[in-house]
Amino acid sequence: MKDGFKLVTYFRKKQMVIYLRNDGVNKYLKIKGRRKGGPKLRMSRLKGAAPFFTSYGRIISYRNPQYHLVNNRLVKIEGDIKDSRKIDQSSTWSLEDCNLRNTESGMSLDLKEIEVADKKKGTVIEYGIEGK
Repeated sequence: MKDGFKLVTYFRKKQMVIYLRNDGVNKYLKIKGRRKGGPKLRMSRLKGAAPFFTSYGRIISYRNPQYHLVNNRLVKIEGDIKDSRKIDQSSTWSLEDCNLRNTESGMSLDLKEIEVADKKKGTVIEYGIEGK
C-alpha cells in the first residue's frame, strides 16, 4: 500500500484460439447473433468461423466468453469458471488427436522420440516436439 492506495498489477496473457471443424461436411462452427436465449451455433466456411479457447475443461467462445460448448449449443457459464465440478462430463466436448499446423509452412507439430545419453541411466528415451 502506498499513500493509502492499493497498487494494482496487471499482466498480459497469450491464449491460443482454436477453430472447430466438422470433418464430415468440411465446415467450421460459427456463432450467429445474440438474440433471444443467447448466441446460436451454425456451420460456416473458414472465413466466418468462430474462435474458441479451452479453460478449466471447457471449450469457450472467444467473442462470447460467458458461454461454453455443451452438446450442440452454447450454454451460459454459471458460477465460478474454475469450478469443474459443475461440468457434466457426459455432455461436454474435449480435444483429442489435435493437429497444430502452421498455415504458411504447412508443417504440423508432432511428438518425436529422442534418445538422450544419461551418465547414470545410459540411453534414455524422452519425447519432444518437432515440425513435420
